[in-house]
Amino acid sequence: MCRLRVLNGTKNQLTSLPSLNNNPEQNNVEVLYLSGNELGNDVLDVVAGYTRLQILHLAYNQLTELYDRQVTGWLVQTASENFRFLFNRLVFWGLL
Repeated sequence: MCRLRVLNGTKNQLTSLPSLNNNPEQNNVEVLYLSGNELGNDVLDVVAGYTRLQILHLAYNQLTELYDRQVTGWLVQTASENFRFLFNRLVFWGLL
């Protein structure tokens, strides 16, 4: 069983994250601090797999697109509003 709950990868020049474990029960990360890296939009697919995520900081990265279904999915599954995407080049795509 993976006991990792908090991952602080702030300011590490990260360009990607490792793939999730095939067993969803092993993806227990609740807090991800990833600000100040070089992460692009593909990181959002990995982050979406952390179903217990409560805090996500992705400020100062290379994100350019964020879809409302991603944000809504995170808020619904986590009941949290602590997501930070400041200082990226984001375009918010609302899908109704």
